[in-house]
Amino acid sequence: MNGLKPVAMFTCLAWTVFASQLAMAQAGPQTTIVDIDGYRHVYYVSAETGSDERGRGSRRAPWASIAHALRSAKAPDAAVLVAAGEYSEHSLALRAGVDLYGGYDEDWARDVVRNRSVINANGQGRVVAAAADARLDGFELTGGRIRGAGAAVYIDGGSPVLSNNFFFDNQTLGPENWNPEYWHETAHDGGAVYCSNGGGPIVLGNAFAGNRTENGRGGGLAYDGRCGGEITANVFLNNTAGLDDPMRSSDGGALSIFRWSSPLIADNIVLNNEARSKNDGGGIFVALWSSPRIEGNLIVNNEAGDDAGGLFVGGQEHRYDAPLDPLPEESAFYVRITDNRFFGNRNSSRNSGAARITMESRGRISGNTLALNEGFYIQRSEVEVVDNTILENVLFIETKEGLKASRFHGNIVGGAFDFDTLATVEDSLFRDGFTGNGNLEGEAALIDDGKTLAIVSSAYSPATLKTTLRVAAPPAADSVRNRVIVSGRRWGVVDSIDGQVMSVWGDLSGVSQAQLLPTYRQTPASPGWGKGADAARAEAGDWQPARINKSIELLENGQAIYYAAGYGGYAQGLAMAATWADYIVYNMEHQPPDFAQLREFMRGLVDAGPTPSGHRTPAVIVVLPLLGLDGYTVRSGGWMVQQALAQGVHGVHLARARDPEAVRRFVQAARYPIHKQALDELGEGLRGWGSQNFAAWVWGLSSREYLQRADVWPLNPDGEIMLGVKLEDRQAIANTEETLAVPGIAFAEHGPRDLGLSFGYLDGRADPPLPDEVNAAGDRVLEAARSNGLFFLDNVLPDNVRGQLDRGVMIGAGRREDAAEIGREHTGRRMPW
Repeated sequence: MNGLKPVAMFTCLAWTVFASQLAMAQAGPQTTIVDIDGYRHVYYVSAETGSDERGRGSRRAPWASIAHALRSAKAPDAAVLVAAGEYSEHSLALRAGVDLYGGYDEDWARDVVRNRSVINANGQGRVVAAAADARLDGFELTGGRIRGAGAAVYIDGGSPVLSNNFFFDNQTLGPENWNPEYWHETAHDGGAVYCSNGGGPIVLGNAFAGNRTENGRGGGLAYDGRCGGEITANVFLNNTAGLDDPMRSSDGGALSIFRWSSPLIADNIVLNNEARSKNDGGGIFVALWSSPRIEGNLIVNNEAGDDAGGLFVGGQEHRYDAPLDPLPEESAFYVRITDNRFFGNRNSSRNSGAARITMESRGRISGNTLALNEGFYIQRSEVEVVDNTILENVLFIETKEGLKASRFHGNIVGGAFDFDTLATVEDSLFRDGFTGNGNLEGEAALIDDGKTLAIVSSAYSPATLKTTLRVAAPPAADSVRNRVIVSGRRWGVVDSIDGQVMSVWGDLSGVSQAQLLPTYRQTPASPGWGKGADAARAEAGDWQPARINKSIELLENGQAIYYAAGYGGYAQGLAMAATWADYIVYNMEHQPPDFAQLREFMRGLVDAGPTPSGHRTPAVIVVLPLLGLDGYTVRSGGWMVQQALAQGVHGVHLARARDPEAVRRFVQAARYPIHKQALDELGEGLRGWGSQNFAAWVWGLSSREYLQRADVWPLNPDGEIMLGVKLEDRQAIANTEETLAVPGIAFAEHGPRDLGLSFGYLDGRADPPLPDEVNAAGDRVLEAARSNGLFFLDNVLPDNVRGQLDRGVMIGAGRREDAAEIGREHTGRRMPW
């Protein structure tokens, strides 16, 4: 970033893989670890213990004010660390090459949420003027009041970084004697942050709340004049444009992007913002040939006094005293609106609550989900509208000379469709039907993953902008982050969940019940499956699966496989359907063996599937509380193997496989009597009639087809079930060669954590360094597996995955997506996730 020093993330800002459009960066301020060793000069500021007169800017003798630090720091390549406390300062001028970091306690440990370094202008002016190549990270900026633009931060060109800050209660005041001749003139923009003159800042992971303009665009943030850069992973909450504006100069309750500006706007939460006084764009406003990329944002419960509660996009500006501009070339003006979610937005005329695209706009609108808004309006524009789920009334009207025909393709329209423009309309699903090539009539069948939440207690923190909810019956953790929650007229977005405690952006204090909105994804049996925002799920690239079991398909083609872990019911299945992993370990060895819950987990995988590789579900391999101690134990507990397979799983893993006879009985329990390979050694299979029905549905087969294909591989080359064994204690290792010679097994591991306990080591480790005895056992299992045509499972990490694969590991444990990515590249894998 413009030569600035990197910071390591203390809490994850990486993109997560989650089904459909729920994959977003973690929004809002995050604590980072500052690499102070990478700076030539490091200075310290503490309002409590520092002194500008006697201090030296050192840890032991810090300065007292930020202004003094900025004047005194040697630039470039300087960092200023600011302790928690309130700094009553305004009109600060950042300097190029001097980075400011807040959020430190008295021991100079960092937490930007708890250790708040507050810069309070106390209504005396602007808080900060930015500078090129400077960073402002981990502060609360508040109390900015200015009769001009940018009450908290003013950016005049250059590329500063604003990251992990809280912008609270800043306001621009309108121009004095404001009485322009025409509407829509420019006043004082940017209640918190204003950027102009070609600036390209990185605005990352901040929270904007309660910022306002009296007369001016962008209650939280405003760009004007060929600005670029990135606006990513921020939270915009309760910002307002146009407190007192009779002249409609205050568009964009949260953000305004104006006059040839083209930033990336991605992974932001835009919640509960307002453009008042007949202004447009309660959430985001884009106009005057600006071409942002608006990707993966969550735009919720915003309100406009005129048009577009959530998002307004216009090409031309409102102009009364001069001719309109000619339409620019596509290379100069093209807006991309991709994979956003719009819920609960509204506007005064109730026709464009979600969005309005107008005034000779040009661009592509694709992969978005719109529900519970008051309409979607496209007017007088040249656009591609592709693969959107629009559960709204749609107005698609008007054209203008010079505009090319629009294209409306692959969408789902769940409301009325009012069409009167120049466009092709095809391959879409309409509630009321519509004439055109490939169009269908009907309503999409949606996954039932909404939930009514009983709230035991709730408390809102104005400092963090979050409500802590204690939920009586919480949903699965992986299924709720970035989901929308609503109670009456109050809306929020789930940030995290830990047990019964849910953290939600927004004020939901005092509520006793709330609705977790569904994700509005289709079931594969839905009319119009493969249209709308689910198109990517349905298409699965060019890969045509050759097998039911994705992991077997990869192993047969010489490709290593990688797993993730899961446990839970339907909601967890929905959440894991788009996992990066090739198979899911469903662990009931040390968690309650609940087969009814496993059944619902498999149902959720199917409903949210298929995988990006086109398989109906990821493979699922269950670890049972069945120990392979001897033949009698496994014969007595074989019913658990049969119960697991009857839920449609693709394999079972046997713990503590000490005895070869136990392994024979394990294989026998997993087979139907119709399969005859190795009958003399294994005996006739024990699975019975009736176990095939639900499992066949999970696999997408008839019951007859399932009976034929539900056998152990590679003993049966056409089988789709993988059985594995854990040789995880000294007794099991002693019988390695005989155990792995039993037919019907697909893979083996040496279970390094349990094996370490067996050798007397308290610290159960799976990653290097391992005790010599454990390493030797692993080598023995690997060699025996190789000799018997089996696949070896071991832990892989980013720094050792290539060596492990070259050694012969074919099943990568460790549950590390980053390691899997390196491994897939190393082996030249073509199959998608």
